[in-house]
Amino acid sequence: MVRLGEWDISGETEFYKHVEYRVSGLYIHHDYSRKNLNNDIAVIRLENLVDFASNPHITPVCLPSKQSDFTNYRCFATGWGRNTFVGSGKISHVLKAIEVPVLEKQRCQQILQNTRFGVNFVLPEGNICAGEENRDTCTGDGGGPLVCQGLDGNMQLAGLLSWGIGCGQQGIPGVYVKVSHYLDWINNITRE
Repeated sequence: MVRLGEWDISGETEFYKHVEYRVSGLYIHHDYSRKNLNNDIAVIRLENLVDFASNPHITPVCLPSKQSDFTNYRCFATGWGRNTFVGSGKISHVLKAIEVPVLEKQRCQQILQNTRFGVNFVLPEGNICAGEENRDTCTGDGGGPLVCQGLDGNMQLAGLLSWGIGCGQQGIPGVYVKVSHYLDWINNITRE
């Protein structure tokens, strides 16, 4: 079961009610690695089409083109995750959004090489980084979207939160799956 249109997980203050759809297929990337979270992406197929006309609070996001590059864009990450990594960080009951910058790949790799990963760390082609001090996703946000406004004005799914080191730490961004890197794989599944 997939729930769409959720805003308040306590269910007490939503203007529009969420809707649920049955899942008819789950396609996990064939090279997904639990060890290092490479290829941390899946496609879910729903039994029925989503009725967007009857649910004005549910809007699809566009897939980016293969050539999309969101470096230096300020994009939006959303989720219900913790508000801090340390201590008693609370899970949010309402969906939160935060604006974060997308970093240049080489810069992100250099930053991560200065962490516990060490100088031999290589950021895979299928990842991008976003975030800045005190502006990051956190525990519980995994799999959530990183959405950027494309040159055509449409909101595009640039990334999916995969992993990070803490939350909002100085100089350490979150790491996202780069959706454009997986378009052929996504299209092969959605064509069926």
